[in-house]
Amino acid sequence: MSSLWGYGAEGPRLHVSRSGQLYRVDASFVVGAPVAAVWRCLTSYGKLAEILPSVEESRVLGREGDSAIRLFQRLRLQVLPFFPVSVYFELRVREQPPAVIEFEDVRQAYFTLYRGRWEVAPSREGGARVRYVLEFSPRPLLKPLLQRMPETFTERFLTEFQTALQRGCVP
Repeated sequence: MSSLWGYGAEGPRLHVSRSGQLYRVDASFVVGAPVAAVWRCLTSYGKLAEILPSVEESRVLGREGDSAIRLFQRLRLQVLPFFPVSVYFELRVREQPPAVIEFEDVRQAYFTLYRGRWEVAPSREGGARVRYVLEFSPRPLLKPLLQRMPETFTERFLTEFQTALQRGCVP
């Protein structure tokens, strides 16, 4: 596979913790793409379904002022072999260009809490360091299905993003 900007030295580093019903994911990876290119990819909300296999649908619902966006996303979670589950979110997204994107699910269909942030900064190795932080608490009925979601889905999702960035964020 050819790359537009070159591969990071390794895949995403992932740390998952749990406190009661609240899960927290803190992950990061380095990619050879410039910070501006990473920002453009992360904020290409309407194209994410073309770029990332785990995203079934992503569309902008509207804007709230200069920095807030309403976004609908439907993700495919592979919770068990041969048993994918689609979950959807209506996210309120706030951008602080070119470094921070914060998001929170306002519909709360599957989670009582689902919020996080992307951070992009120049890396010492060249290119960009991308950090992803997610806090969530699944609704009781979904909890058994989502036991492995923090590790398996998040690692797959971030690997997809890292790969997309290495390809120049094109399908």
